[in-house]
Amino acid sequence: MISNYCTSLFLSITDKIDLSTKHIDGTFVGEEIDLDTESSYCEEKDYNMAKIRKVPNWIVRLGILPSDISIAIAPYIFLNDSLHQDYMTGQPDWFTQSIIEHETTHIERQEQLGVSVWLWRYMTSNSFCFQEEIIALKREMDVYRQNNKEFSTDRKARLLSKFWIYHRCVSYFDAKSVLDILWEKPQTES
Repeated sequence: MISNYCTSLFLSITDKIDLSTKHIDGTFVGEEIDLDTESSYCEEKDYNMAKIRKVPNWIVRLGILPSDISIAIAPYIFLNDSLHQDYMTGQPDWFTQSIIEHETTHIERQEQLGVSVWLWRYMTSNSFCFQEEIIALKREMDVYRQNNKEFSTDRKARLLSKFWIYHRCVSYFDAKSVLDILWEKPQTES
């Protein structure tokens, strides 16, 4: 199958990942992500800017989303049932916090670009979708690191390369390569 673009991923000398897509006409779309930027995550993080809700049952029943997926559409974070139950305890565990941090990143990015523009680009541009997931996954990884937990780059790479969830925005190999680089990079000193 011939694609109209090829994803180019590389780690430059300056510790940045270039997540750009080269179109057949030679133009590029995407952005460079600085791996040395600090995450906004902290244990006392206030998620009040996002309205956290449970994914509505009708969305799961209609098969619009798998039952274990959480999503963000500003200003809402829709958590799957088990994460929402944990969140409602008032003391969510580290895993729930990592997902909320991931989805909060999407909300922040949606608000920067505009929700409808962000959603359109996310659904229609593989490079944009992958770029946005990498930005959110970096912050999710910070929560794993702060809780001394192991992050499965293999599992996330498999998810990113699936059609149903991320419309196969990237190949497994490319996703795994970038995620391995992000996970292996030492956490930025505060």
